[in-house]
Amino acid sequence: MEPLLAASSADFLGHSGWLWLAFLGCVVTLLVIDLGVLHREDRENELRESLLPVSLHSLFGRRRDGGGPGGGVAMPVTEAVRS
Repeated sequence: MEPLLAASSADFLGHSGWLWLAFLGCVVTLLVIDLGVLHREDRENELRESLLPVSLHSLFGRRRDGGGPGGGVAMPVTEAVRS
């Protein structure tokens, strides 16, 4: 039991081991929910279904790197959607 405690409290990339284990647990849980519950059946997505996620990813990506209407200035999402 002592080696397990030593490994979980060891510093890895600036954070403790238990934090990395919790992060990996969250990633695996979200993957299981996504593949096992939300996308259970194998079918092709329609164009309308795929436009919303793509537009949201593009919007938040552009806001983050400064390519949006505010030139990288942080603004609330409601203002970013309006502009």
